[in-house]
Formats: sequence, structure tokens, C-alpha cells
Amino acid sequence: IMAADPGFFQHVCSLQELRDSKTRMLRFEIPVGVSASGKNSENDPKRQVVVVLADQKVYALDGRCFHAGAPLEMGDIEDFDDRTCIRCPWHGYRIDINTGEHIAEFYSKEKRKKGIKSMGVCQRTHRAKIDDKGNVRVSLQQITQESKLGSSNSVATCSAGGNSDSQQQLFIESDTYAMMSEKDSPKTITISF
Repeated sequence: IMAADPGFFQHVCSLQELRDSKTRMLRFEIPVGVSASGKNSENDPKRQVVVVLADQKVYALDGRCFHAGAPLEMGDIEDFDDRTCIRCPWHGYRIDINTGEHIAEFYSKEKRKKGIKSMGVCQRTHRAKIDDKGNVRVSLQQITQESKLGSSNSVATCSAGGNSDSQQQLFIESDTYAMMSEKDSPKTITISF
């Protein structure tokens, strides 16, 4: 996998398109390895990224949930303990849109809510900005073949007290689903009673 040029911001949509979307979230397949020349081919790998408009800012993170590959643009945005989170539409996982941390509630033995905690960075975040023409642009976080293959000390897992600095982590859970094409996406199974 070629690394994306970390200084290159690719156009994904206009700010108005993002504002007009029902959920203020849109998912895109962004070519990996595109440089400032803008050259890429149909066969280049693509990363699924969701762009979120929240509090008049744009955020970008991998477009499929780290847990089971749910399309995050179908989720909800909610404020949760002073964090803006996207809630997975399949299993309800909360992901901080700024840091990529999985945020979980925890309870006492008596089933009383005790608080929340970070389960670590599980969703890769990317840089996003609005240019002077009102276009939303995304710069993919640099990922190399070495980080994809990883070693025992380069794999980040979701665990209590995990490192919240997603820029330092080489391979995290959402990488598994982010590189799947739409045709290879996980399927949902509906069970009715």
C-alpha cells in the first residue's frame, strides 16, 4: 500500500453538500497514494472515510465502524460527557469524532452507571478542512505497508487506558474495514420474530 502524501488534501464535497445531508455526514471512497499531482488510477486502493459536520467544524474518520464494519454515516452524532461522538448504527458503539477513541459507559455491580471511560483509539481519524472556496478537503493519515503488516508493538487495540494519540498508532481496528470496497462490505443479517 502506498502512503498518501500527508500534506495533500483531496476534495471530497462542498460544505453546502455536507450541510444539506440529513445527518450532516457523508461517506466517500478516497484513493490512497494520491499526491499533489492528483494522479491515480481506477485500480488504486481506496479508503472509506466519513466526513462529519459538527459544531461548525469538519472531521474525517474511517467510514466503517472498527467493531463490525457498519457504515458510520448511518449513525447518529451525539454529545456524550463533553465529547462529540458518532454512534454506530449496528451495535451502538460510541466513537469520539476528534480522537477516534471508543467511549464506553461502565456500571457498578448494582447496575448503576458509574461513568465513562476510553477504551482506546479504535477508529482512525484523518485531517479535514474547509478551503477558501467552501470545499471540504481531507488528508488521509499516512499508512505504509510496514504499518499494515505491523509487529506486536505496532498494533493498537481497544483497551482501557489506551493511547489516545491516533497519529502515533500504525495499525488500529478500523483499518480492517476501511480498505474494503463497497462490493466487499460486511453484510447485515436481519432476524425477525
